[in-house]
Amino acid sequence: MPERASRGRPSWRGESSAAAIQVPAPHLSAGWCAAPAHRRTAANDRLGNVDVAREVARTVDTAELFLYPRERQLFADRSFGEHDPAATALLMQRVLAFLQQRAG
Repeated sequence: MPERASRGRPSWRGESSAAAIQVPAPHLSAGWCAAPAHRRTAANDRLGNVDVAREVARTVDTAELFLYPRERQLFADRSFGEHDPAATALLMQRVLAFLQQRAG
């Protein structure tokens, strides 16, 4: 889990989550990630993950939220019917930019 991995590691440069499961803000320990954190989720997610991701972005100073105009999380996986090439390209562009900013 990125939240656990990033905690207490001075060399950690950032955390990017594109998973369907989002850890609610109250369950994150103080200072869980001093490095920048990106959350990515479907804007119309029916599982409630978008609400959790919004709360984390609102309450964690280093967190930023990216919403994708989808109802389901699996839009980046070509093996699922929810696959959306345009949303996947945008997700990849954002992840690569995030990584590039932290390289070095």
